[in-house]
Amino acid sequence: MTPQEREELFDTMNQEERKLLSSKGADYSSVGDCLSNFKLNAERLGLGKYQVWAIYCMKHLDSIFNAIKKTPMSPYASLKSESIHTRINDARNYLGLLECLLVEDLVQADSHKAIPVDCIDCYPICVVPRGMTICPCDHHLK
Repeated sequence: MTPQEREELFDTMNQEERKLLSSKGADYSSVGDCLSNFKLNAERLGLGKYQVWAIYCMKHLDSIFNAIKKTPMSPYASLKSESIHTRINDARNYLGLLECLLVEDLVQADSHKAIPVDCIDCYPICVVPRGMTICPCDHHLK
């Protein structure tokens, strides 16, 4: 594949992803908050919204990995309900949704005069509003 062919493919993928994001997103979120599905199910299940995101994203990655495992030489032939191309687009959209969740938390934290603090379980530094005892990834702070 030439660099030009790669660029054209990525342009096509980006267009397809936008269509999927719009059509599927409308089915899963509220009008005012396109991330509400992660938050609502996190609350329902007693999980963090990032954990819910991970479960949803892994569903698409699992499908891709299973297709590769079943037919390593032609994974595009093994999926029945949706093509591997659609699953790839879905997985890429979920990475974008993760970025949306992260940005939303950082914006909210910043608006509450956030300060960097050490988190016990995750990254060396999480941005957390003053007075909070749980970081944006739902871990307890030191």
